[in-house]
Amino acid sequence: MKKKIYSEQLCPKCKVGMDSYILDNKSPFCPYLHLHTGDSCAKFVKMNESEVNSNGRV
Repeated sequence: MKKKIYSEQLCPKCKVGMDSYILDNKSPFCPYLHLHTGDSCAKFVKMNESEVNSNGRV
């Protein structure tokens, strides 16, 4: 069985995940993690570069 290697992680760049973490910082996991297929996520919204840098992600 081939193992996929992903060159780019979606979660550290996801605005939806960051917003949910801001609302509930006690939960370390995205509430939509079950929608992540490994290649894509139905809830993924890419943050712009300023949001990524200001939030200390990536």
